Amino acid sequence: MQASIFVISLPDCVERQQAIASQLDKHSLTFSWIEGVNGRQLDADTLRQVYSVERAEREGGRQLNPGEIGCALSHQKIYRAMLAQNIPLALVLEDDAALAADFGECLIDICANVDWESVDLLLLSHIQKYTAWGAHPIAANRELVKPLVAYNGNGYLVTRRGAEHLLSQLTPIYQPADCWNHLRRLRVLNIRGIVPYLVNHSSLSVDSLIGEALREAPVLTSIRYQPGRLLKRVFYDKFIYQILVKPLLRIRRQPMPW
Repeated sequence: MQASIFVISLPDCVERQQAIASQLDKHSLTFSWIEGVNGRQLDADTLRQVYSVERAEREGGRQLNPGEIGCALSHQKIYRAMLAQNIPLALVLEDDAALAADFGECLIDICANVDWESVDLLLLSHIQKYTAWGAHPIAANRELVKPLVAYNGNGYLVTRRGAEHLLSQLTPIYQPADCWNHLRRLRVLNIRGIVPYLVNHSSLSVDSLIGEALREAPVLTSIRYQPGRLLKRVFYDKFIYQILVKPLLRIRRQPMPW
């Protein structure tokens, strides 16, 4: 299966557009631009229509900032295009993505070798933790794995079925676009990842309006300092997790060499 490639970029981010276009050209990959949504320019009425502050606070513990809302809307543009145009598989990239040297050849192998009937979304970006159970080779020096902790949304493959699930689950918006851990817990779609990763953030991501999301995130609204819970967390992390959970689940932490 071949993937349609979409790159999200705000209209005035010329330097980032040139950087990602140059990388894709090196791999002889054609792509389409998706105009990103600048959340800071959304008026109050639009925000009320597309964003649920109540659900964000209830399920995420905090409000999303305009950058996160705009980012989520940008990704949803691609999902809607996939449904409207009946696109079976899409590669979603943000304009601050840095691609591995063998990205092009690995992408061909991955698209051809993955069982897309059993995978809805495949992360190409860095995965913090994954389980070694079920891992198997999928491309040159790459394995297909089941992620346990992952945050980045700057590079992933998604099927039409996955896009449909994402729109159904995340409309109206109440989570960031890269809420993979939340979606994994809900079991609403089958998420897998590639190790070692194929997509990282470039140095330009520091200046990204979308990339400022977490630095500007509102203070947590639903979490209170509770010494009892803190002690339980420390006990779990230092003893239960290290002695039982980590060996049993064969949890691996992925390094970031580049």
